Amino acid sequence: YERAAKQFPTHIGTLLNLATCAEKAGDIVRACQLFEDARNLAQNKGQPDRARFAQARLTSLHCP
Repeated sequence: YERAAKQFPTHIGTLLNLATCAEKAGDIVRACQLFEDARNLAQNKGQPDRARFAQARLTSLHCP
């Protein structure tokens, strides 16, 4: 996934997958960063469902 993120940095799905992997690995700081990036990108690209999903994960993880 890390290689995919470098190759496709503006793909929301890639960011969401990376964030989920970081969360499962216990890297909550990285997960928060990635979910925030995904939320912002989804908002900018007019994808409210993905933005809401990312926001829900941010809230669940108690991200700042």
